[in-house]
Amino acid sequence: MSWQEKLKKRKQKRRRVILISLCSVLAALYVAVAVYFGFHFYGDTVVFGIDCSHKTVEQVETEIAQKLGNYTLEIRERGEKTETLSAGQISLQYVDDSSIDRMMKAQKSWLWPVMFLLDRDGADSVAFSYDRKLAESCIAQLECMDSLMAVPPQDAYIGNTDTGFEVVPEVMGTTVDQEKTKETLLASLDEGRVSVSLEEEGCYVNPQIYRDNEELNRDAAAMSELACGYITYDFGTQQEIVNSTLIRDWIVKLSDGSFVIDDVCVTNYVESLAAKYDTFGLPLDFYTSLGTTVTLSGGDYGWCIDQSATVVQLLNALAEGYRGTLEPVYLYKAMSHENQ
Repeated sequence: MSWQEKLKKRKQKRRRVILISLCSVLAALYVAVAVYFGFHFYGDTVVFGIDCSHKTVEQVETEIAQKLGNYTLEIRERGEKTETLSAGQISLQYVDDSSIDRMMKAQKSWLWPVMFLLDRDGADSVAFSYDRKLAESCIAQLECMDSLMAVPPQDAYIGNTDTGFEVVPEVMGTTVDQEKTKETLLASLDEGRVSVSLEEEGCYVNPQIYRDNEELNRDAAAMSELACGYITYDFGTQQEIVNSTLIRDWIVKLSDGSFVIDDVCVTNYVESLAAKYDTFGLPLDFYTSLGTTVTLSGGDYGWCIDQSATVVQLLNALAEGYRGTLEPVYLYKAMSHENQ
């Protein structure tokens, strides 16, 4: 064998040795990485919001337990108020159900070159437990569950003003449906939610009639039309006011939905004026020029309201929406009201 052939064989042998060594190194590296990811999570793996990259099962479970120990459920209420339920209050703790171990095994570490190219499958929730009776007790002690502190809901209604009537908006209140609220909060704890809105979950007891109620607005307009008057009855040093507050009690709703002023109510009102201000035929005191007082009994002197005519006068004034001063219609008049 020539020296050229010997040299060629030595070079071939050297290449085989290098190739075998390189393959051995690559194989060892492959095995090492496979073994490593048999006990550590791949990068970008997230469990329960925790970055588990290159962490062991034990490390991940420890962090999950710590995170659950800091768990708080925020309860958002009306009026931008919030309350909370914490892990300590309800004895919440992590439960090892082997799900993290299963995730580790599902990584298929021996296929790590391929797995690196795939999306990571993490977990949004983990197993945990809490004391349900303790949670129910804590829920019962929340301020939102205190009926004495709650503002009750109030329907929109018709209120009176100086010029008539208007719809007074509803009051939403802060009264909750206690059973539904308890069920909602327990369900939120079961799901591991960190925030819950009682408004969005429909936990509040709401009014039945709102400001945009068509019938309510129609009634307010109709009543305002009847009560737009403002009448002052003049009795000398005293006055009686007929305004929307008073007129409201006189308005009645008929079966067809329309409104009228009740003649009987107006008649009763005029009768009350007569009872208060009529002096015809009553004993009257007069002061003489000598400084003495003389009492005159009976006679045909004094004030006497014509009740029927005054009822008609008042009804007409209300129908016209009159705003001003009126004098009752009298059957008899005196010189002044001062000696009544």
